[in-house]
Amino acid sequence: MEKVLFWALGGIVLIAALLLGKWFSDEAKKIKIQGKPMYHAYFTKPGVLVLISFSLIFLYYFLV
Repeated sequence: MEKVLFWALGGIVLIAALLLGKWFSDEAKKIKIQGKPMYHAYFTKPGVLVLISFSLIFLYYFLV
């Protein structure tokens, strides 16, 4: 039963990551079409979520 829960949670995380990546990619394309620098994509909602996600991963890695 534990393996099923492990794989189910892994699948949920994978799907969430794919959705966030697609959302960020769409926003980056909009920014590129507008002619703004590409770092402006990180100032959008999905960009902030990506930065927070990476920050949490690094914090976990360095603190644990």
